[in-house]
Amino acid sequence: MALADRVVEAQTPSAVVYQPSGPARRALEDQLARLQAQVVDSLHKQGFEDRRIVVERFLNMRSVSPPPPSPSRAALDLLAPFVAYRYDGTDTALMVLDPSSARPPNSGQGEPDYFDYLAAFKAAYRQQFGFILAPSVAVVCDDVRVRGSGKSSEAEGESVAAQLARIRFAPFALPPADEGGFAMVFFEQTMGRVRTPVLALEKFRPGDILDGPAVLLDQTQTVVVDPDASVRFLDAHVVIDLH
Repeated sequence: MALADRVVEAQTPSAVVYQPSGPARRALEDQLARLQAQVVDSLHKQGFEDRRIVVERFLNMRSVSPPPPSPSRAALDLLAPFVAYRYDGTDTALMVLDPSSARPPNSGQGEPDYFDYLAAFKAAYRQQFGFILAPSVAVVCDDVRVRGSGKSSEAEGESVAAQLARIRFAPFALPPADEGGFAMVFFEQTMGRVRTPVLALEKFRPGDILDGPAVLLDQTQTVVVDPDASVRFLDAHVVIDLH
């Protein structure tokens, strides 16, 4: 379980006419940014660093027929909820993914370099149905969704063997008996019942080495170190040596 990726999702309804720029687009980006902050914060609390977090941003989009013109106003407020007739045969919404997890900051000079959800929606619509609708047909964003994945390991990185050769290890200083947690643990083949320190894995840093007995734990795993063993801490691994 400790090696499994964690997935956190956040979603909110939108129901606005999609626009590639302007106030309506900025409103969608603000929603995406808020959801992304929630997802990333949740993964941080579960122990994932930024370098192990992948964020995916989606808009749930569909085509609808444009509303009839209003004699009292020349333009629609694009930030208001869109009320329109459904175009016959276009009631299927498509979830459109922005493949870029990093959003460029707005320099204050014009519009930010937004991902073109509309082009992606049209491409997905053509692939699924074989055609696209006329440009006059509006596209509505029904939902805004963000999915964050906390990766337990990275595809690339220094191997365990390379880390063992590179890192210089030094003994970890146990906390005083009156400050640390201890438990009576039974080791059948060695010492029987032993008063054993119980330590959080987050207390250790790469290069620490600890002689057993010990119990190491975090939110997903418990590591028991035998009295006749020692444990060495690497960047993202622990190595137990049996003596």
